[in-house]
Amino acid sequence: MYYTYTYTYSLDGTVFYVGKGKSRRCSAHLYIAFNKHDTRYESYFYRKLRKLTTEGRIDEVVIEKVKEFSEETEALAHEKLLIKRYGRQVDGGSLCNLTLGGEGTSGYTHTNETKRKIAESSKGRVHSQTTKDRIAVATKSQHDDPDSAINSEQTKAKLREASKGNTSALGHTHSPETRQKISEAVQQADKEGRGKRHHEVSAETRARMSEALKGNQCAKGYKRTDAEKEAIRQRTLGNQHWLGKQHSKESIDKMGTTAFAKLPSGVIQEYPSINAMREALGVKGLATLLRAIRSGKPISKGKLAGWVFYTELEDNRIEVPEEYRDLPRSRKEAKALGVERYYTGAPCKYEHRDARYVSGGCCTCRDNRPTK
Repeated sequence: MYYTYTYTYSLDGTVFYVGKGKSRRCSAHLYIAFNKHDTRYESYFYRKLRKLTTEGRIDEVVIEKVKEFSEETEALAHEKLLIKRYGRQVDGGSLCNLTLGGEGTSGYTHTNETKRKIAESSKGRVHSQTTKDRIAVATKSQHDDPDSAINSEQTKAKLREASKGNTSALGHTHSPETRQKISEAVQQADKEGRGKRHHEVSAETRARMSEALKGNQCAKGYKRTDAEKEAIRQRTLGNQHWLGKQHSKESIDKMGTTAFAKLPSGVIQEYPSINAMREALGVKGLATLLRAIRSGKPISKGKLAGWVFYTELEDNRIEVPEEYRDLPRSRKEAKALGVERYYTGAPCKYEHRDARYVSGGCCTCRDNRPTK
């Protein structure tokens, strides 16, 4: 049986990792995070788990199985759906996932450190004569093929249009004296308040520049120098715009997802967000509500026993038939009450959605078992 799972901060309900697996895969990450011999030891997700453990905050993390599947392909598809829903941090979301989910490494982007290591390992590499001959044959056949992309009429037309009239700096190199004159002219213009730095850019130009720079990863990972940091500090002195800024409860509810609670009587109550529902019901943490929302099962004990919770984005409710509503919701609870049967709503391996015996087995399977 395969399943998808999530790692969630219980304090604010933020999901920061989505995965797919079977057996004990969802909890195995806590062991991998401290295995220095594992190739994934330095990945962002495991570094985060080690940091939370070191700071004593690992208890704030809730590991939840979202949904079970009989086929691995179904679990992979659901994993991709969850990653798309919550979003990776590199895409502006909350997840530490490096890929888009599913099989392979689709969406994975090398870090600057990895790119540097690849570049260093490639320096000084020399192709053997056999490799050079193969490259030469492949390149020659590509140029000789009239249907090749590099020989298409469309490609030739683009190259021709791009190079028309471009003779300004063809093969030209400035002498040291010319470079010095250009430098002095630029410095003089700057002192007189002329030049590009003093040019007033129109709102239309700024809008075009903004659109052109969206998604630009050119300076990703760049570290500012001390001089740049000091210049930024001087520019921001006195800026109190966001100092101490906190969202109001109204703003938090507006940004939240509408949540619903179904009482044992069948009455449904609506709340503007999960946090608002938690406060209204007097629940201390979000973990209990998040588990109930993920599973779709009624709360088994406490003052909210029999309540079912769901949201407008996630509705996994399991309807309890009338004849099973008085049964406990777990085997542990049934054993504590001394009853023979309990009902979870989950199907058995033969897809019977029936009550189960405490001694083991689905009621339908046990009652229909042939006698010897």
